[in-house]
Amino acid sequence: MVYTLVFRIRKIYFDQIMAGTKTREVRASKRFWYIRALKANHDLLEGKEVRAVFLCGKLRHTRRLERVRCFETAKEALGREPSEQGKKDIGEGPVYGFDLGRVME
Repeated sequence: MVYTLVFRIRKIYFDQIMAGTKTREVRASKRFWYIRALKANHDLLEGKEVRAVFLCGKLRHTRRLERVRCFETAKEALGREPSEQGKKDIGEGPVYGFDLGRVME
């Protein structure tokens, strides 16, 4: 069975992921995402495939998850300051970065 992470995202980020210009999804380091990141990382280390499903309203897009890492800040994970909305969504402190790969059906 393929482990699947589901991300609800805003339209602007959905479009970037669809276009392939956004290759990392970032989430605050909270218990909810810790559990999911741990399971995804475990499966990836065992060579199993992990799916990342992005939902935006009725839109759906799936990519292979390549790697999960923990970063001290969203800025470090993104390589830039997060947008104002990103700061509201993610907050301060450590984050998980989910690196995205190829499109999956």
